[in-house]
Amino acid sequence: MRKLQGFKKFEAVGVPSGLVDIAKNLYDEIQSSLEEGTYLYEEEEADPDQYKYPVNHIYFTMPIRYSGKINDYQIRKFDVRLDLTVVDFPNKSMGDDRISGAAYGPTQRIDRKNFRVIYEDNGSINLMIKMQFSKPDDEMGVDEWQDKVSEILSKERTSVIKSLGHELMHAYDLGHIKGGEGHKTSSKYAAYNDIRFGIKEVDEFFYYLYYTTRCESIVRSAEVASGMDAQGIEQDKFHDYLTNNDTYKMLKEISKWTFDGFVNELSKDLALDGTIDETTGKERHSVIKNNLRESGMDDIENYTDEEIVEYLLTIIVDNINRRSIHSLISKIRVPNIFGLSLIDPEDDATDEEKSEFVNSFTDEAMKNVENPEAYFRSKEKFFHETAGKLLKKLSKLYSIATPSNVNPMHAKINAKNKKNESNIISNFDVFSKLKKHK
Repeated sequence: MRKLQGFKKFEAVGVPSGLVDIAKNLYDEIQSSLEEGTYLYEEEEADPDQYKYPVNHIYFTMPIRYSGKINDYQIRKFDVRLDLTVVDFPNKSMGDDRISGAAYGPTQRIDRKNFRVIYEDNGSINLMIKMQFSKPDDEMGVDEWQDKVSEILSKERTSVIKSLGHELMHAYDLGHIKGGEGHKTSSKYAAYNDIRFGIKEVDEFFYYLYYTTRCESIVRSAEVASGMDAQGIEQDKFHDYLTNNDTYKMLKEISKWTFDGFVNELSKDLALDGTIDETTGKERHSVIKNNLRESGMDDIENYTDEEIVEYLLTIIVDNINRRSIHSLISKIRVPNIFGLSLIDPEDDATDEEKSEFVNSFTDEAMKNVENPEAYFRSKEKFFHETAGKLLKKLSKLYSIATPSNVNPMHAKINAKNKKNESNIISNFDVFSKLKKHK
C-alpha cells in the first residue's frame, strides 16, 4: 500500500485533492471529443440468446490526453468508452433513453503466489459509461447517434459527473493506493453483485451488503462531492442538498436495517398466503413460498411459517457463501489447454498453500451457515457502524462547499438584531409619547 504524503483537508472528508475538478473537467473533455469527432465508432448486433429483445451495441471509444493530479497521483491519459445498448422493445413506452451506469476497468495481472489481483498504476485510467436507448423508428448514422449521446450527457450532467467522481475514486483508491485486491475480498464482492432471490427484502439485503463493502464505501464522499460541485451548491444550500441526495438517503435506510425487522417483513409476506385480495378478489400467494416451490421444495405446506423463515435464512447465507467460494476457487484455478498448464509453477502457489487458503475461507463460511442468525446480527451491527461513519463523513463535506455570500448563521443573527432594534425603536416611540403626554 502506498503511503500518503500531505494529508490535506480534502482527505479528511474522504475526497482527495483534485478529484472533484478532474471529474468535471473529464465530463467537458468527453463532450468535446463527441463534438470534434475524436473517437472510434463501432456497432455490432448482440447475441440474441443473451437478451429478451433484439439488441445492438454501439461504442464511442475516445483516448483523452490529460495532465492532472489526484493528490499525488499523476494522470496522463483517460481511455473512455461510451457503451450504448440499443433495445428494440415491442412497445416504445417500455424503455427510456438514460445513463445506466459507469465502471472503472484497470489493467491487471494476477499475483498467484499471494492470492491477489494487481492493478497496474501507470497514470492511464480506463472508464466506461453505459447508456440505454430504445431503438429509433428510422435508421441513424454516427452523426445522429453522436448528437443523441451528447444530448443525454447534457441532460444528465450532474449524474454523469457524480458517476465519474465515483469511478475516479475507485481508480485512485484501488489502482493507486492499494494497487489491487485480495481474492477473499473480491470473491465476496462478486457474490453480493451476482446473487438475487426475487424477494424484495432479501434482494435489498444483498444490495446493502454490496453498498457497504470497503470498496464501495470509500467512494461515497467523492460521488456526493462531485455532484455537489457540478450543481454549484453553496454552504447555505448544503443541508437541503445532502438530505435529498440519493447516497445520503440510501445510507440512512441501511442504518435503520435490523434483523428482527427483516424477519418480521418475511413473516408478513407468508401471512398473506391464501388470503383474498380486496382489490382484485383473487387469492394472494406468498412471494417466498412461490420462490421456494420453484426451487423444488414441494412439501412446503408441511412447514410452519416460522420454520419456512428459518429455512430461508439458511438458504440465503448458504447461497452467499457458495457463490463466494466458487468465485474464490475460479481465481486460483490454473488455466490449462489440452491438460497442459498455462502457468509457470514458479509463479504459482503450491497445492498445500492453495488448500490452506481455501480452507480458511470455507471454515468461516461454514460457521455462518451453521448459525444464520449470528451472521445476520453481525451484519446488522456492521451496517449501523458503517452507515453511521459514512453519514458523519458526508456531513463534513460542508467544509468544501462553496462559501455562501451570506452565511446562514450571520443571517439569523442579523435578523435577530433587526428585530431587537425594531423593538427598541418601538419602545422608544411609546416612551416619547408618554413623556409628551405628561
